Amino acid sequence: KGFLLQFASHYIVKMVLFPLLQVFSYIETHHRLNWLPSLLFRREPEIVFDAPHRLNPGLNLPAFMFIKDANRFPIHLKKITAAIGLLDVHRIFFLEFAPETESLNDKFYLQKFEIPLPDEYYGKVSLNFKLDYISDGKEKFALNDNIPYLQHTPYMVNISDSPLPLAEGWIAGDAHFHSSFTDDEVEYGAPVETVPLIGKAAGLSFAFLLDHSYDLDPRNPFTEPGSFERQHGDAAKATDAAFAVVKGEELSAINKAGKTVHAGLVNPSRFRQGYRDSGRIMSKEGDTLLSELETVEENELLFAAHPGFKPVLLEKLLLNRGGWSNQDIDSVRVIQLINGYTNAEFFRNRKLWIDALLRGRTVFVVAGNDAHGDYSKTRKIGVPLFTSNENMTHVFGVNRTLVPSAVNADSIIRAIKSGRGVVSNGPFLMLQAMQSGTIFETGRKIKGAAVLKIDVLSTKEFGSIQTVRLYSGIIGSLRENVLKEWHFTGDTLSSELTIDVEPSELTYVRAEVYTDKKRDSGMIFAATNPIWMDI
Repeated sequence: KGFLLQFASHYIVKMVLFPLLQVFSYIETHHRLNWLPSLLFRREPEIVFDAPHRLNPGLNLPAFMFIKDANRFPIHLKKITAAIGLLDVHRIFFLEFAPETESLNDKFYLQKFEIPLPDEYYGKVSLNFKLDYISDGKEKFALNDNIPYLQHTPYMVNISDSPLPLAEGWIAGDAHFHSSFTDDEVEYGAPVETVPLIGKAAGLSFAFLLDHSYDLDPRNPFTEPGSFERQHGDAAKATDAAFAVVKGEELSAINKAGKTVHAGLVNPSRFRQGYRDSGRIMSKEGDTLLSELETVEENELLFAAHPGFKPVLLEKLLLNRGGWSNQDIDSVRVIQLINGYTNAEFFRNRKLWIDALLRGRTVFVVAGNDAHGDYSKTRKIGVPLFTSNENMTHVFGVNRTLVPSAVNADSIIRAIKSGRGVVSNGPFLMLQAMQSGTIFETGRKIKGAAVLKIDVLSTKEFGSIQTVRLYSGIIGSLRENVLKEWHFTGDTLSSELTIDVEPSELTYVRAEVYTDKKRDSGMIFAATNPIWMDI
């Protein structure tokens, strides 16, 4: 009876539950059940085009075509046609690209494009790509992708008239991204070399590759052994003076309650195992405990990945998944505040952070998107094996970590670990304390009264400044309070605010800003890390 239960639960996890868990990614269509056909299955490789969701001014628009599993289902490439719609001026033009190869039988194939745009054009651009190809002797075409049941909608790119709002010496990046080294039954990410291509165009200067630890593991049947080392090599090769591709893993770790949670481990010196919630093995052998990671090396960064995520009942029962508790948060110094939408999960992330601060913990924040490729829209599995859909929930570079840093991994990690970072999906925000001619940045602790200075910078792309809030939290209290709130009207895109503060007991202060715009993924805002003030 015990053996049959174990076998049945393992089969359910591997063949049924696992597809339910990965809901946003480039969609793997070749996973099938032995006893149930998949309506997503096609005897041809996956074909996906992609482009950035925004473009800094003065740049040509990059895009690419990624074809996966042609080693199993060879095809013949004929012609690529791009339709570029300049929506704000009601114009459309067409470009044709010749495939760089004709007969394709490789597991991964990447072809990059550069699309010139008219000078002084700013606004929305729609991109439609058509690939004509021959599969199994039949002439076919793919429009934007060939994933069954997707809407195949155009890629929408905002051509901005200004760069991302940043102060001098600050850079922006995505702290949670999956590359093609995330590769399993239902999902895969984008080739590493596309990260700087799209990242630079969107105004970013770094990205953390957090591929699943169970996909980097030598036991992963979908990749060759050595994925961990090859990911590091590809990241180093893709890094240059203008963009840092930083190696890492999204580690399935065991928390203090014995449940599996996900942690971002950035710039690891060695591979940490985390295989149990892969859906492929039920053994506890080789689990990495969160407690073993409490003292990571100086040049490594550990953070709680999407800590407000709530596993469903089957995930809890069959994959041992749990959530980050207050006790778990006390094991880390950094948490991911934003992960896609600013929805209920975001507010759970925020509450975990605030609760930790009120308990006297020194905890800082980063922002990322958990995008698996998905540079301009998110592809999702709907009903496993049967349907798929697309939206804008987890798009690379929408939520950003801002740091005053050089463009290299060590400098970026030092800035985050020291608490100088800001999280944003739009405006720039900086909080400083001025005391006797000395300026103290976030992450610092000062004693006595100080003048707090808040600098805000936005652009037309992200909206006018609407509200700035300065929060304070007395250590040991149950909740934080709004110390001061500023409201703005009109087209205010920058502001410098000051306030005198004298603490009566150990207190932290932090700032948030909101603009008058919204996007599909929620509010547009930014938040600083705290400054601690004592008597």
